[in-house]
Amino acid sequence: MHSVRGDLAQEILEALVKRGYRREALPPSPTLEEIQKALDPKAFAEVLAEVTGYPYIDPEENPPDPSLAQKLPKSLLKQGLILPHHVEGDSLVVVVAVDPFNQSLLNNARSYLRRPIAVAVGPSSSVRRVALRLLEGSMVEPLLQGADEEVPQRTAPQTPSTSLEADELSGARFTLNRIVDEAIHQRATDIHFELISKTKGRVRFRIDGALTEREEFDLPLFNALINVIKVESNLDITQKLLPQDGRYYFVSADGKVRNEIRVSVIPTVLGEEAVLRILPKEGQAPRLANLGFAKSIRTKLEEVANIANGLFLVTGPTGSGKTTTLFAVLQEIKERRNPKILSVEDPVEYRLPGISQVQVNVAAGLTFARALRAFLRQDPDVILVGEIRDQESAKIATEAAMTGHLVLGTLHTNSAAMVPVRLEEMGVEPFKIADALRGALAQRLVPKLCTCKVEDPETAELLAHRYRRKREAIKVYAKGPGCDFCGGTGYVGRVAIHELLWVDGEVRRLIIERASAEAIEEAVRPKGFRTLMEDGLEKVFQGLISYQDLMYSAAIQGWEAEAKEEGE
Repeated sequence: MHSVRGDLAQEILEALVKRGYRREALPPSPTLEEIQKALDPKAFAEVLAEVTGYPYIDPEENPPDPSLAQKLPKSLLKQGLILPHHVEGDSLVVVVAVDPFNQSLLNNARSYLRRPIAVAVGPSSSVRRVALRLLEGSMVEPLLQGADEEVPQRTAPQTPSTSLEADELSGARFTLNRIVDEAIHQRATDIHFELISKTKGRVRFRIDGALTEREEFDLPLFNALINVIKVESNLDITQKLLPQDGRYYFVSADGKVRNEIRVSVIPTVLGEEAVLRILPKEGQAPRLANLGFAKSIRTKLEEVANIANGLFLVTGPTGSGKTTTLFAVLQEIKERRNPKILSVEDPVEYRLPGISQVQVNVAAGLTFARALRAFLRQDPDVILVGEIRDQESAKIATEAAMTGHLVLGTLHTNSAAMVPVRLEEMGVEPFKIADALRGALAQRLVPKLCTCKVEDPETAELLAHRYRRKREAIKVYAKGPGCDFCGGTGYVGRVAIHELLWVDGEVRRLIIERASAEAIEEAVRPKGFRTLMEDGLEKVFQGLISYQDLMYSAAIQGWEAEAKEEGE
């Protein structure tokens, strides 16, 4: 971001504090970009207008003159950074998102508008949405004329969608790109295209684990959107009776956002529906330091990066962040040494240089087990197994860990101590598990409270009594009323809670003796082992999550909902 005022970030920070924002929500010396990311777009635009003296205009609340948008080239309007709004005297007022001092952007707009311009500030999300909707409304929509007609299947692989080339887009394709763009900017993980009646469809975003409704469409446009999704992901557009899976690349208009989109289309009694999973940005690697691990657990995970051989597994339900954790460990391994790393995944979520990644393709006969057998002939140092889901892959992974390879993978169990039990249930001999297994991490995700959180003295009293804490030593918070930081939701992202089983001599003995998960937990508790619930409670006492959200997550995710009282 370019600004001619070097003290702008500090002025905005001071204005925010005067408005009542809690300083701890931002880094010590935040940049303008960091402040913008921490705030709801409307709040950022309002305080930016206050500090700079420019007028504030929300183009969604105060719509612009549509004819003025036609004076800018589509390539500039697609960026969603500037929007001609109205004429005021001799000047044309333009609403600018993010940076009203971006002279390159303003000069570019002047050259096309050919008249003096006056600057106003607006929420980046609103400016972007309105600009894209104005473009969308000006597009031809041929698919709407034949949304239910058969279209020949695309036989060549689709090239990455490089964002809205006017000569090959219909209105439906433009609408899809606008929806995906909006979802990415709102941190959504999934986009649901659902039919709600014989004449209507809707789009919902999953943000921080919760579904929120975005907009509705008449059936012709909804069907056109489904067709465009199928074309983009190289699916058979004539096949409407069977489920189909595919993927494609989305690249934003400004070229700054590049995400792989995983597509699932299913036939329902009302017609076809689709879910789009937004995979992480290409080359974007998670870091252990940013994933909220307790210091003791993070230290052990860093130790995994130095292990030459053995099996380390992460467990939890779908969507609990298992792959994110494993790739953070892989990133640590890459930085500490230069190993040969092979991974087999379904799907490939993080695409990172230096890792040879294989996508499972069951239809072609490429399963986890088959890929693992091939890996052992490739002289790897580290193997990542996206999911150990059957006896064959469990046995191969365990044996690979016993023969000089570090094997990382995921498994579905309710606790870390259940991992050796589950491997035995899958047919792996206990002595092999004891020899190969180095550790197991269980994790879950709980909504993170925004800074608008409110104190919850009644729950604090309950927890102080139940867990034998001094009442004056703890503060417990509940979800707040919502503010500009969180967009009125009361939450900003999610927090991971963890439990780590580290395999030592005693645990190996218990595994060989076929001990239960409960017996293993009891054996490691005196050594500092902490359950998911206990780690969650610690984060409650830290004010990161609410006790109510912790218990709700425990109930719906099926893990232990009551922690043992301290000293028991």
